[in-house]
Amino acid sequence: MLTAECHRYVHDGGLEPRISVEGDATSEELGLLVRAQRAGDILLSRAFFVGDFQDWAQTVHDCVPADERDIR
Repeated sequence: MLTAECHRYVHDGGLEPRISVEGDATSEELGLLVRAQRAGDILLSRAFFVGDFQDWAQTVHDCVPADERDIR
């Protein structure tokens, strides 16, 4: 549901919604990655924001630090 809301917001703003390689909702133009995290039977989500990354990374997903990727 959060993915749909994120994609609707991005699309309504005239931007292109995407899905990361891990299945998270992203917006390259906004520098936004909505991360999913499991805590037992509970699914949590949080926003991961990236500043101006386009001079050193290909995608928002490339900006996620290794220790952040390990949180699932």
